[in-house]
Amino acid sequence: MKYKLVSVPLTSEHWNTQYTGHGAVEFASKTQKHLLISPKYPQNEKETYAALVTLKATEQRPLKDYVVEVEVTSQKQLRPENPNEWEVFWFFGNYRMGDNGKKEANYFLSKPRTGIELGRVYQEVGQDFLSTYSRPQLHLGERSRWTFYKRGQRFRVYKDRQLIMDYTGRTPRQELYDHPGTFGLYSEDALVLIHSFKYTPL
Repeated sequence: MKYKLVSVPLTSEHWNTQYTGHGAVEFASKTQKHLLISPKYPQNEKETYAALVTLKATEQRPLKDYVVEVEVTSQKQLRPENPNEWEVFWFFGNYRMGDNGKKEANYFLSKPRTGIELGRVYQEVGQDFLSTYSRPQLHLGERSRWTFYKRGQRFRVYKDRQLIMDYTGRTPRQELYDHPGTFGLYSEDALVLIHSFKYTPL
């Protein structure tokens, strides 16, 4: 299938900061080409901080099916000792606030030691794991291009143009969220650089 991706500038005119995690969200400018997301450094194992930006265009016109291409670097995990595997960049798709005022979204992340993970997040800290693979593992500081293709219950993931996950939800407990929503770029206890973002509806 052929499709044309539209590039979205990484500026505040195109993205909303939902929260900064008491840290920094710095949009691209004349002197900075990337979007920087860096929540506050946690000082102990009980502290955790996260930051989220969402795409304005898909807040105004939510999408159910899409292709997204994002170039990103999980530059550094911020926890000084024993950082957790999930303290990296996360992609959110179909992100919305449900009838109870709590979030609902599909997510994907790549982790340093245990590979890749697809799932759903909901309410404050609710999470369902849908699919995991031990490869490829994330290399901190490495710039990668991720492509996410969602149509109905099928979700494909490409890393640097190579297919690494092809998932289909077949039962209610395995289903992706299939409602219209926006896109989110999320960091949990990590310094993340977003270099480019492109998408198209399907």
